[in-house]
Amino acid sequence: MTAWCWGFGWGDDAIDAKTRSMMDLAMIGALGKMHEWELHCRGAIGNGVTKEELRAIVHVIGICCGVPQAMECLRSARKVLEEERALALIRRQPPGHALHNCLKQAGIRPAL
Repeated sequence: MTAWCWGFGWGDDAIDAKTRSMMDLAMIGALGKMHEWELHCRGAIGNGVTKEELRAIVHVIGICCGVPQAMECLRSARKVLEEERALALIRRQPPGHALHNCLKQAGIRPAL
């Protein structure tokens, strides 16, 4: 399954990765698969999807699937964006900074 999804599905150049990520978020949000939505939200940000585009995707989910489902997606998007901001702050600090030391003590290694 993984080989088919990531090989065939994501390997098709007809749709660029950013657009495909946006489509995935809309469909996964419609299905209410919030754990998957959060994971794909991180990937979408990595593929260049902006905060404004995430907002627009959540609006479409609200129109098509209802406000309660849009609110679930919005909560997940906020969580992901807050975590991304925190990681960006940590990455800007020199090695050995207190933030790095706190994470090290917690057993967390942020990707630098």
